Amino acid sequence: MTETAARSAPRRRRAAAGGRYGQHPRRGASRRAAARFLLLLASGTSKARAVEQMVEGPLTAQCPASILQMHPHAFVIVDEAAAVRLDHSYETVEDVLSDPYEEYFWEGA
Repeated sequence: MTETAARSAPRRRRAAAGGRYGQHPRRGASRRAAARFLLLLASGTSKARAVEQMVEGPLTAQCPASILQMHPHAFVIVDEAAAVRLDHSYETVEDVLSDPYEEYFWEGA
C-alpha cells in the first residue's frame, strides 16, 4: 500500500461511517440497553473468569458486560467449561426451552 493510500484509508472509513473524525454510529452500553433481547455466547475455560465477573460480579466499568445483569431480557449461554467458576446453579437451555410460552419470551416483545 502506498503512503497516500494509507493516509486516505481513515478518510474512507469516516465517510463510510457517515461523519467527520470522532463521530460514529450509536454503539456501546446505550445500544445494548435499547435492545429488546440480548444473547451472549461464551465457551471454553479461557472465558470462565469473564463469565463469572459478568454474571455474579458487581456492576463495574472493569467488566462492561456486567451491565447485562440489569437487562430484562438478556440470555447468557455458556458451555460447562466457561461456567466452571460460577457459584450458583442456573437454568439450562433445555429447562428454558421446555416451555416456549414462558413469560420472559414474550414480555415486552
